[in-house]
Amino acid sequence: MKKSILVSFLTATLVVPCQAFAATIRGPGEISFDGSVILQESGTDPQSGLPLISWDFVFPVGPPDGDLDIFPLDASGGFTEFLPNPGSINIGRISDVALPPSPPVDRDISFIDEPIRLLTLDPEEERQDFYTATFVSPSELDATRFGSSLTFETDGFWTSGAGEIFPGQGIVTSQFPGLNPDQLRARLDSGFGINTAFSASFNATERVTQVPEPSKFIVSSIFVLLLGIMIKRGQVA
Repeated sequence: MKKSILVSFLTATLVVPCQAFAATIRGPGEISFDGSVILQESGTDPQSGLPLISWDFVFPVGPPDGDLDIFPLDASGGFTEFLPNPGSINIGRISDVALPPSPPVDRDISFIDEPIRLLTLDPEEERQDFYTATFVSPSELDATRFGSSLTFETDGFWTSGAGEIFPGQGIVTSQFPGLNPDQLRARLDSGFGINTAFSASFNATERVTQVPEPSKFIVSSIFVLLLGIMIKRGQVA
């Protein structure tokens, strides 16, 4: 009788999930989003002497959440677990990106001293997927048909809500119609902020490692322990 009760308890514990969570990254893919950004010169890099600009991303939907703004997310590039309702993404403020001189600066220089949490998927959920930037390149200033564009790239990694780690990269580009590169540099050097459109895309590649979920680890350990006790008692009987 005791054995049947114990087996019923174990079965119920293993079959019934402890808690339901929102979608989380399960494999490689790409996401994209766009909105508006305010760019403004924010000082000078002490090492390179280059002027620094801040990228203050302006929320297009809903009120900002503290220091982060909410953007609609396009997950059609591979993060299919977020479709058809991909939810939203938070993006942090980037303030240490160098305004490129002429000729361009070395693109291998990183303008962050330590990793920063740059993106968060489903920011209102308890378990979140987030992207940590470990490298941010200096901006690349290019002339375009209608003006100019300013782009920076980032390397880093995703941490999924399930504890898995995925290497990732990202690229963010802003457009400045009507301003050629020299005019854009002069405008930023004057201290005036520029509000313009931006687009961004980030990807994730194959997972590196997986961190066991604490609840599953505890349940599995209890199951193994009780199963061993049952077997031992059966042998003694």
